[in-house]
Amino acid sequence: MPGTRRYEILFILDAGLEDAASNEKIDKVTAIIKDGGGEVVSIDKWGRRELAYEIDKKRMGFYALIQFEGSKPILDELDRLLKLDEAFLRYLTTRTIEKGAPAQREERGEGETGDDAEPPPAPAEPEPEAESTPVKEVDGFGAIT
Repeated sequence: MPGTRRYEILFILDAGLEDAASNEKIDKVTAIIKDGGGEVVSIDKWGRRELAYEIDKKRMGFYALIQFEGSKPILDELDRLLKLDEAFLRYLTTRTIEKGAPAQREERGEGETGDDAEPPPAPAEPEPEAESTPVKEVDGFGAIT
């Protein structure tokens, strides 16, 4: 598909949800991706885990990771719907880059990465200082000594 990229979305659901409700929320996310013309690559349910810190007075959360291919409108719709659903405690969507693919900054022409990249130019040598002339000292009253 033109304009599609590979993404991952990691989200934490309220651990108080029943298993069926958690699966329903995961199905909701995959439905948004598919309805937007994307393709779900994998779904990885990490299960209930202790949170690093309390979120909305909750110490446990249900973690899930979904890898998918999609476009910007899908990301916008996911962002909008996940903000509205209180069962999603936190979520993070990132773009993934496959091994061997050029980095995004290369596409913009900002430089090269990898083993075949040219080393940065050596810093220029400082110019030799001109010979200094003796400095006359001035005492506290403005007289030259």
